[in-house]
Amino acid sequence: MKKYLLLIVSAFLITLAFFPWTASLPVFLFLVPAAVVALEEKSWKRRLLSGFIWGALIFFFNFYWTVVPIHYYGRMSYPVSVLLFFPLMVYQMLPFTIWFVLFPPLFRKNVFLPVLLFPFLTASLPLIFPYSISSTLSLMPMLAQSAPWWGEWGLDALIVLVNVLFFVSWQRRSRRHVVFACGVIMLMFVHGLVVLNLRPAAQKKGISTISVVVVQPCVRDGDSELVKERQFFTSIRKIREISTGKLVVIPESALPDGIAGRTDFMDVMGEIRRSLDASALLFNGTVFKSGLLTNSEFLLRKDGTVSRYDKQNLMLFGERFPFYSLFRRIPIYAAGFANFSPGPKTGPLKDNLLVIATPICLECIYPGYVATLAKSANLIINPTDDEWFGATRATRLHFAQVRLKAVENRRYLIRATNTGYTVVVNERGQVVEDLPEGKPRHLEVNVPLLSESTLFQRVHHWIPWVGALLFCSLFFWRRKQEDE
Repeated sequence: MKKYLLLIVSAFLITLAFFPWTASLPVFLFLVPAAVVALEEKSWKRRLLSGFIWGALIFFFNFYWTVVPIHYYGRMSYPVSVLLFFPLMVYQMLPFTIWFVLFPPLFRKNVFLPVLLFPFLTASLPLIFPYSISSTLSLMPMLAQSAPWWGEWGLDALIVLVNVLFFVSWQRRSRRHVVFACGVIMLMFVHGLVVLNLRPAAQKKGISTISVVVVQPCVRDGDSELVKERQFFTSIRKIREISTGKLVVIPESALPDGIAGRTDFMDVMGEIRRSLDASALLFNGTVFKSGLLTNSEFLLRKDGTVSRYDKQNLMLFGERFPFYSLFRRIPIYAAGFANFSPGPKTGPLKDNLLVIATPICLECIYPGYVATLAKSANLIINPTDDEWFGATRATRLHFAQVRLKAVENRRYLIRATNTGYTVVVNERGQVVEDLPEGKPRHLEVNVPLLSESTLFQRVHHWIPWVGALLFCSLFFWRRKQEDE
């Protein structure tokens, strides 16, 4: 009974860390109860079972809502959505389960081995949904200011290091390790304070800025086509007085089917841009060409030319169904599933000085991919539609992960959503402007175009391998010492 209670406490602590009023701090303790259980288990089989339960608890506490988007966005029946929830759960919790199983032998060999293992697992097994332990730190940007050096993987290692130090202090009744753990946290705070207070604000650097209008029209999936069009065009009319010469951003899924499905779709969007007298129009749509369906982002410029970006990282069971050609023959609701494909690899969208990285929706959770896109861009815009998350806290989980990308890449980030949470984040991860969720609104903001190249953007491909090399070196060095 004690074992299960400790696993529940651990899963609850990581869940609690995502709430703003906890200031991210529970994330520095959540591994301690799990580590206690892992050391008490005598065999790897028992640890595997306990690790499976631990990972399932973490997944369930934070991802119970995945059934809803699989049902609505993936067009699955609820029974099928519930069944698909379980393979997602197994995959999502693999980094936690493997770490749990390997923790005792690695900890006994060297306390730093479990620290290096966790970020390597998360890099090797990329998460499907917007969830990483380091994304909790975005709720308190002071703790995340080293992200431009080593990204989320480095922050993960720091978090696990603090957890291990607290665990050692509990195990050995050592106050010294508590001091070390608190010292790491304080160093993160001090570094964050220095960056936030001494780093000059982007607006004071004399760099170029762009005026942006973001529309949050709240075009809901369950509404009739007439209601959708009325809601969309009402939102467009409200920004006509302020849109002249500005970039207008229309979020994912905000265009009614009656517009997006027209053969002269691009001509209609051109008319909308001209009616707004906007410098450019950024909007989302689906493209069916050569037998492939893509989720695409378009930048329509004032001269009528168009650039296109196709989503590369598709949501499993929401946009992409494995073995689709086989399952479509089975008489289940999945036969009506719209199976998307990743389009041709494309980079940022450009308009004169403006270069926009546009990772679409959950695509923005992948740190390495976003860093590659943002390296040659001067602005990140994340178009998304969180309506299909339902009435859950998932939209805030998603935002926590996206927010960290602004810090990692030292870019302003605009999260443009159909129903909310629409928000502008500066290069330090601080919220500049936002809109209330679930209400038709628009947001007008001047955004600096930053082009600073961060260390993480340059070396992110190598960080997991450097961690793996350090792990192997430490592992074999310790074994050699023991042999002697």
